[in-house]
Amino acid sequence: MSNHHDPGHADKTPDVSDIANPDVSHEGSDVNVGTVFKFIGVLFVSTLVIMVVVRWMAGYLLQREISEEVAPASRVNPPGTQRLPPMPRLQGAPGSVRLPEDDLKKFREEQETAVDSYGWVDRQAGVVRIPIEEAKRLILARGMPVVTATPVAAKPQAPASATSNAKPGPNPKTGAPAKR
Repeated sequence: MSNHHDPGHADKTPDVSDIANPDVSHEGSDVNVGTVFKFIGVLFVSTLVIMVVVRWMAGYLLQREISEEVAPASRVNPPGTQRLPPMPRLQGAPGSVRLPEDDLKKFREEQETAVDSYGWVDRQAGVVRIPIEEAKRLILARGMPVVTATPVAAKPQAPASATSNAKPGPNPKTGAPAKR
């Protein structure tokens, strides 16, 4: 066997039994285990004492706060009562029973009903409202209504010029709103 280093066996510990150094030796006690355990014990007991003192102080301060409660600044609205401003109140504010979400839901339902149902817009003028899908079908079948320069309604109005931005009125025959 040769004494050279074999790279294939790097995980083996070399034999050092023949090496001896009388001046270097293992120290008898690196750490005093008893002292470490005493320190841990004192630390644990100190933590418990601090926890008890803090708990007692919290209870004492809470009782002192309750016993030294001052009178309210105003006798008009004592604590525990609620004085509300007059109506109308803001949505979602204290004392308000209406929420913005409820109002929005109601508004959308009203709009859907108006768009999807028949009804009178102006009974005296003979103007009606029809469902939007029916109005689309009628416009596709009959074409766009023609807007005359003089309105058909009984109310006198100024004639609309070709460059006017005025909205055309509803078709008097079908009641369908005229589109621009």
